[in-house]
Amino acid sequence: KECPVHQDPSRVCYLETGDEAISPKWRNTCVFLKKYASCRTCPVYTLHHGDELMEMRHVVNTSMRLWDNFLGDVGDLLTDVLRTNSGRMPTLDDISLYLEEMARLTTYSHDLQGVYDNEEVYRQMEWVFEKHFELDAFGLMEVNASDNRMRPVIDRINLGQNHQEVFVNCDICRAKRLAEPVLSVHNPVLCPNFSINHDTTLRCCLPMVMGGRVGAVFTFAVPRDVWSRYRHDLPIIKKYLEETAPVLSSLRLLKVSKEQALRDPLTKCHNRRFMDEYLTQFESLHQRSPKQVGFIMADLDFFKMVNDEHGHLAGDMILQQVANIMRENIRKSDLLIRYGGEEFLIMLLELNQEGATLEVAEKIRRAVEEAQLKLPSGGTIRKTLSLGAAEFPRDANQLYKTIKYADVALYKAKSEGRNQVVVFNAEMWTEAGY
Repeated sequence: KECPVHQDPSRVCYLETGDEAISPKWRNTCVFLKKYASCRTCPVYTLHHGDELMEMRHVVNTSMRLWDNFLGDVGDLLTDVLRTNSGRMPTLDDISLYLEEMARLTTYSHDLQGVYDNEEVYRQMEWVFEKHFELDAFGLMEVNASDNRMRPVIDRINLGQNHQEVFVNCDICRAKRLAEPVLSVHNPVLCPNFSINHDTTLRCCLPMVMGGRVGAVFTFAVPRDVWSRYRHDLPIIKKYLEETAPVLSSLRLLKVSKEQALRDPLTKCHNRRFMDEYLTQFESLHQRSPKQVGFIMADLDFFKMVNDEHGHLAGDMILQQVANIMRENIRKSDLLIRYGGEEFLIMLLELNQEGATLEVAEKIRRAVEEAQLKLPSGGTIRKTLSLGAAEFPRDANQLYKTIKYADVALYKAKSEGRNQVVVFNAEMWTEAGY
């Protein structure tokens, strides 16, 4: 009568907690083992031992309890991992599918490590959502917090055609604004940008949180008759997005840091460090595919007078405005570099026309000469540029040598009266080296 299982003989101790227990977890935990040393010396064990049907029943009952506990533990674990609560015990099929998905997710997470840039991440995402989840219509919209805009980086759902307002003002996007999933299942008018036939299709938008705020929104559309499957997959899709978000966030921070290191903070032009890195790469590319490149060295005339008469804040404002004028008068593919102080270097890539460097330099000179440059006081002044031009490989067979020749032409322009463009010629440089 002292035995804990006396009132319920079906819970025979040796099948659960004795030294012959089925479950290793409960082996050697019977309260009477210290008294009897072993199950085989216990009177309860002796009483029930030998009845094969009874033992089989106890074994089956114990196994079922162990299995029930196992499924419950796995269900709790899946609830924690997937942050969902189905309210029911998972089946073996559920567990098998979830474990398979966890294995795929682990592989995906591993593949994301060491990616070079965002484009590589987007390719990984496209492949996963197309192949693993069999999605046909889906997209990813990246949020730019600085100007409150969005841009499509993955588009398999015609985002560009139907989401122009969202791209201009991303606060219109409900998923971005509230940082929570938005579905058309129960309320088709919840978002005005679903852009689907609600009779046949459902739309789901999932925010991706990066650094405490929404950095992107993943969206997909599926036929209504298969929604039950995707409702089941939704927690897994969210896990893929959660694995992706910190990688995209890190790449974004890395890009910003690199941009800051390679740009002049005042004028937003590239700096000398960028130029050195770029030219090193450009020389190797040029060997495989030779291109004509124009170099323009530009210097503000009498810039010191601005600082002396109006102060350094005015000087900074003038530099910013002149840099903007030069940027507006070259192609997006060309490079504008703050070479030092009030001196700028313009690199015109892939020239196809004879005299194009001179033409661009003269265009910039005129634009600066005609501009009314604003001062902090509210007034305006006019300034001029002196410019020197040289072309690679016409004037020199090395990039840095060509830059030097453009600089020589610049000082020629200054010595001959300023506010003009001078094109380098061989007579300007007679020394052996440079």
